[in-house]
Amino acid sequence: MFRPLPSPAAGSIVLRPGQTLRLWLPDHATLVCNGPSLTIAGPSQWIAGQWLQQRQVVGEGQSLWLAQGGWLQIDAARGGELLCLPPPASDWLARARRQVTRWIRNDYRGKDLSGVSKTG
Repeated sequence: MFRPLPSPAAGSIVLRPGQTLRLWLPDHATLVCNGPSLTIAGPSQWIAGQWLQQRQVVGEGQSLWLAQGGWLQIDAARGGELLCLPPPASDWLARARRQVTRWIRNDYRGKDLSGVSKTG
């Protein structure tokens, strides 16, 4: 299940040749390039006493998963289309389901469900 992204990053974004787009995306979002290659500059990070910004060229059909969210700059030298997929739903719900399942299994593990008492 996917959550909607904040506007303007919802869905597909068409970029004309030479256009640059700056947008904010959350952690674990996925970008898919449909068209000519796009240059994506990720969010700036403070590493070893310097501000660094990673740049990556994403070709047609390739995707980029964002480990860290933030402001991105997308440069389309020859134009292109970018598909933005939001991060999957928070995994706290999956952890809660597993925990409830464990509780149920542990509760019934000590009981004999055949109707015959084991103790006597």
